Amino acid sequence: MNQYSAINSHLDVWQRIGRGRSFEFVATDQEILAWLISCLPVDFAPYTLVSTNMVQQGKSFVERTSPDQVDRFLELKGEGKDSVTEFWIWSQSLTPDLELKSHATVTRQLAFNGLIRLSHGRRLTDYTLPERPIAVWPSDLVMVDRVLNSLTGELRHYDDYLRIYRALVRKMKERTVYRSILRFRSGEEREATKTEELNWTEGAKRLYDAGTPFNAIRPGSRLGG
Repeated sequence: MNQYSAINSHLDVWQRIGRGRSFEFVATDQEILAWLISCLPVDFAPYTLVSTNMVQQGKSFVERTSPDQVDRFLELKGEGKDSVTEFWIWSQSLTPDLELKSHATVTRQLAFNGLIRLSHGRRLTDYTLPERPIAVWPSDLVMVDRVLNSLTGELRHYDDYLRIYRALVRKMKERTVYRSILRFRSGEEREATKTEELNWTEGAKRLYDAGTPFNAIRPGSRLGG
């Protein structure tokens, strides 16, 4: 296990190396909850799910953190206009001294400590349709796997957090079984390419079929079909 002391201050001297990791997908709340409960490697337990959202303090805004148990994902997310859409997977065995505080750069702090960000449930205006509905945006899993201290030259590789990320992505790839059809403002549609890899689960396709609008995409043919 590769344990680093947490980066809790002087965030400005740290920088990301490379593009990091990211995976886009379309899934339901319940499917994501099941993955969080069943797929996180036991080697790096215990885990905490940290939600972040912007709140106003006086004349400025700060990012507020709310840590909770992983199996309380649905409660953390909430519903409606007060729902939270950004979550961070924190291994307390890998980063035991991480300090969670509400401040203007908390997202940078969590990312530069290797935590894995899950964005899910965002809703935005869909400008590809004439009626411009508020529609669900695709979800993604993102992490920064390498950071460099520009003053000391220290290079950190978050290999163990990368193992956690890969375990989740592996399960997501197993369960996302429909291609995406991408829709543009011109009205043109085309199927997502293999490199774009934006696929749907069975549950997400059922939501779409039942009338839930998704932003600029719809499910296409089944993979392997």
